[in-house]
Amino acid sequence: MKALFLLLFLTSNLLIFGQAIPNKPPIAKRIPFGAKPGDKLTVAIHPGVELLSIIQYLSGNQGPMSSTYRTDVREHFGRYRTHPAVMFLFNSNARFGYDLPELGWCFTDPLHPTSFTLPEETYWYKSFAKAELTTYLSLCMDFAKKTNFAEFYERHRSQYDQWGQVFQHRVDSLQIISKLETFYQRPVASKWYICLDPLNGGGAHAIMTQTLAPAYSDYIVYQQGYWNRQASLTTIPAFQADMYNLVWHEGSHVVIN
Repeated sequence: MKALFLLLFLTSNLLIFGQAIPNKPPIAKRIPFGAKPGDKLTVAIHPGVELLSIIQYLSGNQGPMSSTYRTDVREHFGRYRTHPAVMFLFNSNARFGYDLPELGWCFTDPLHPTSFTLPEETYWYKSFAKAELTTYLSLCMDFAKKTNFAEFYERHRSQYDQWGQVFQHRVDSLQIISKLETFYQRPVASKWYICLDPLNGGGAHAIMTQTLAPAYSDYIVYQQGYWNRQASLTTIPAFQADMYNLVWHEGSHVVIN
């Protein structure tokens, strides 16, 4: 049964990959932050997602689990809680949960964001006008500059890398990708990017790059949150979720939506 759940998610993504967009010029494909050419799987803390997660946390929306990392975020960014990017979310009546930080994939350079490209169509336009998201991401870029976000990210890079290595080992040990290729009885030209999100206390989320950031549409992107009901301020985050259940859950969203 678990294998069936997994294949629901993967099959839906592969079908999407096979669809052609008529009457549109080809989009130049890019390699996302932290990925290497030829790698089948990348597990990383995506800077764009992390930047927007920090801003969302400061706005008081959907607080993450306690951890030493959350304490570091408070110490570095706490004094910027009245920055316009934070206040934009604080004053918004829109419902966005933990998924909104996926807009960090729109930044051209997510570690040093100075430009972005919003998609022509996205379900986020049901919650925000395109002009509002343009304003918001512009404010987020200003936030990154004024708070020295890149320095904070680089200071924690070794910790990020450790989280990624541990989680990637778990994915590899479950042989998820090889099982997919065996099921189809031929190699599949898919690449995976699992985006760990230590400030996401709600769960997992499938990021649809085909519409949100087409330059990265070669990648199946999966946002993995951190939760620990027994967590305290001294807890070091560990991403040890059950991959089968999470993939099935988010896969159902891909099929239905």
